[in-house]
Amino acid sequence: MRLKTKLLDYQVKGVKFAYRNYWTMIGDEQGLGKTVQALALIGLVEGQRNIVVCPAMLRDTWKHEIRKFIPAMSDKIEIISYSKFTSRRHEKYDVIIFDEAHYLKNKDSKRTQKVWDLVSLLPPRFLLMLTGTPIKNHILEFYSPIMILSQCPFDSNGKKWQGGYYKFAKEFTNHSVLWKFGRYVNIYDGCKNLTVLKEYLRGKYIRRLAKNTLELPPLIRKEVWATDERLDSKLEEAWLDYKGGGAFPTLKADCAVKKAKYTVEYVDGLLVEGPVVVYSDHRQPVLDIVEGLTGKGHRVGSILGGTSERQRNHYINDFKEGRIQCLVLTIGAGSTGLTLIQSNHMVFNDYPWVPADLQQAEKRIHRIGQNKTAFIHYILIGEMDQKVLGTVTEKAKLLGEVSNGTRLET
Repeated sequence: MRLKTKLLDYQVKGVKFAYRNYWTMIGDEQGLGKTVQALALIGLVEGQRNIVVCPAMLRDTWKHEIRKFIPAMSDKIEIISYSKFTSRRHEKYDVIIFDEAHYLKNKDSKRTQKVWDLVSLLPPRFLLMLTGTPIKNHILEFYSPIMILSQCPFDSNGKKWQGGYYKFAKEFTNHSVLWKFGRYVNIYDGCKNLTVLKEYLRGKYIRRLAKNTLELPPLIRKEVWATDERLDSKLEEAWLDYKGGGAFPTLKADCAVKKAKYTVEYVDGLLVEGPVVVYSDHRQPVLDIVEGLTGKGHRVGSILGGTSERQRNHYINDFKEGRIQCLVLTIGAGSTGLTLIQSNHMVFNDYPWVPADLQQAEKRIHRIGQNKTAFIHYILIGEMDQKVLGTVTEKAKLLGEVSNGTRLET
């Protein structure tokens, strides 16, 4: 079954990798067309029972892509949210696609446990996991996908992991024991034995980077200073609490709320150049920024955790068609599954402290189809804000080297 598009060379290689090895993960960087590779696999298999499991907010996106690229298979591809997939009676499938597969990174979550059970009881012929961020914050996030893919009923996708989580942790991270909170705590940090890890990933995992596959325009990051020493001191307290394993969100959110007024003024001036995408890691700043920009006469839309699918799609279409000038989103609700290349300017009122979440958000405007230099603007309230941003981006670089293969000697 042919797609109504011509695949790029690296996409053809991805489809062949998935078809040859049966149970695999495509971890291509955001914006490289993982969806179309998944649809090409379904078309190649030509099975009668295929299912896409994705976050609820991406169901309409998948429907659109199926109609666009492989309409003849529309009635043979079911699209369902993770929650519905794990709560209903399971069936036998030819192909199962798990989109945004980092949703399955937590080995202890009911969602992950249910998926493990379902695919082992009634294994599909092909299983394909898709994610632009295979590891978001820690190398141990590789454990769950390796365990799922190790259940492949065929000897097609390489060496299978036989041990448990703690064996995996001791094998591939630096283990230490600390006395903390009145008890001994096991700490698993950093990474080691990556050539061994590579053996378990071979045949299961493939990842390509935009810089190696596409001629994207430059991406430039700018630090915008709105100095407030009092807020910067609060941010330092929140960061130290976070590093110590404490409950940091209240202090961090408070700083983000107070930064919103600076962001409104900055975005107000930036909108003269064209449409702008704005992010916050918290809900209230989004509401405040929308109110501030609307008060200045701008047409603004917002996407938060509670935004309905219908309203979400309405705002996205309005932004793409120019009916609104600015789209303001929370990281949790809008850092994945969106293409917002109508804008080449993105502003972070505040940023997530999970490195991959930051990278995912940036890729909304720096991806296939962008033909202008992309600018990422960070609103910073002081030196601590700058220091934390530097720490997060450096960690993102390290984790990126692991997931991209650099540290795996590929």
